[in-house]
Order: sequence, then C-alpha cells, then structure tokens
Amino acid sequence: MRKISFLIILGLLGLYSCSPKFYVFDAMYYREKPDLSEQGVSKIKLIYENRLVTDGMLDWNKIDEQIRQTVEGVYKTVSIDIESWYDYRLKVSPEEVKVRLDSVFRAFKEAVPGCEIGNYGVPVQNLNVLRSANMLRGVKDETEIISRWEASSKVREPAGEVSDILLPSLYIFNHDIDRWEEDLKIEMEYIRSKYPGKPVYIYLWPQCYNLKDNPDFLQFLSGEQMERMLEASFALTDGVILWAAGRDLDDRTYIPWSDPRVQEMWSGVSRFLKRHHIRVKK
Repeated sequence: MRKISFLIILGLLGLYSCSPKFYVFDAMYYREKPDLSEQGVSKIKLIYENRLVTDGMLDWNKIDEQIRQTVEGVYKTVSIDIESWYDYRLKVSPEEVKVRLDSVFRAFKEAVPGCEIGNYGVPVQNLNVLRSANMLRGVKDETEIISRWEASSKVREPAGEVSDILLPSLYIFNHDIDRWEEDLKIEMEYIRSKYPGKPVYIYLWPQCYNLKDNPDFLQFLSGEQMERMLEASFALTDGVILWAAGRDLDDRTYIPWSDPRVQEMWSGVSRFLKRHHIRVKK
C-alpha cells in the first residue's frame, strides 16, 4: 500500500485547511510558464545580488532601479538575495550585515507602502542540505551535524532582527521526504523560539539540490512528494516560495513548463492549492 503522509490525511479531512494566512509564492524559471495567480499562487519580487551590489558593497543606483521596478510591478512582497556577505573570507561581521540589510529594507519600505521584505537564507542555514553534504563526507553524528548547523546559522541570525519576513532555504537534497520533514521541524522550532510572531516563508525547490556529489542531482520531485512537503510547510510555516532555476540534469538546458516532469511535480502543488483554497497575497 502506498504510504500517505499523516499531514496529507489531516488536509483531506479539513482539520487545518481554514488557515487564513498561508501563501504560495512563485519564483520558478521554467520556460513558457503561465500566470499561476488564478490557481492561488502569489507573486514575489526576487532580486539577486548582482542587481543590488557592486564589488561587495551596496550600489544605490542599482537599488533605486530595483525599487522603481518594485513600485511599477505593484509588488508587496520582496526577497532580496545577497549571499556573499556570509562568506567568512570576506570578513563581514554579522552586525555589519544586519546594518547593511536594514538600510536596504528601509529604502524599499519608504518607497513601497505595505511592503514586506527579507533576505534569502535568513535566519538559518539549510539544515537538510548541510546534513546531507556532511554525511556524504563521513560526518554522521547527529549532535555534530546540529552543532555545525547552529554555528553556520549564527552569522545569519542578526539580520533576522531587522527583517519583516524570514526566508530560510529548505531545498531538499534527495528524495528522502521523511528526513526533510524532520529537518523542517528542527528549523522551525529554532526559528520560532528566536523570532516569535515573524512570518516565515520557506524556499522550496521542486528538484533535488545541485551539489555535484549528490546522486540525485537535479532530479525532479514527484507530485506526491511535493504534496507532502507543502502539507508539512502548511502545518509549520506561513508560506512557501517555489523557486527553480529551471535547468535540466546537465545544469545548462532550460526546461519548458510543458515538460512531463514539471507537470507531474505541479500536479501535487495543484492538489494542495485546491484542497486548502489558497488565497493570493495582494
């Protein structure tokens, strides 16, 4: 008999489907993707580092342009994605990262009334990817893995204090959904204890993580797997951001929305959206 997640059973029974504030955001880059808003998917302005930073420092000409585009596009939810400052070799202190991000956040909120904004990967490192990468390299002790995860997250935590929304990455490493669900619980317990009341939108990727050593490199998740991940997210978070670079197993070819693997993955998302009557965030 096919295994059905307890969380999916709860969803089917409607025991927690009345949640008024769970959102699904679209940041997928599959070719020829249609407008998904009619299905209950919200839009988000995702701004990559090269559109905000020059030579490691904030570039206010670039930032002003991104603010202009945000206003014109009527975006209310913004995720910037500055990751290089967390590279220990650059020697940017966590407090300095916090100050820099806060200045960007304030500029957006002054120009865009009602804007909510945060930085990708804040306030914790991706536990599922860190765990799996460490295990591939022979580190299997749970205490050691959690210790490494907490240490790598410390540099990100101060930025959470000035973020409107928290945007941790929970990309899955392989097809082990049970392990992913456990890592989601660990992350969310940690985040909720430190930032009570702040909305948490987690980044999900409908393909396995693109570490070259990963045996499941860029393999697609099935519809059932996506459904399970969304149900777990629904129970523990305030929303998800579906992100995908849109590349195939060669990490170069771009996949069209019509690809059967994309449609299989999306079938699970569609079932989730319909079951919970997910509303578009304006």
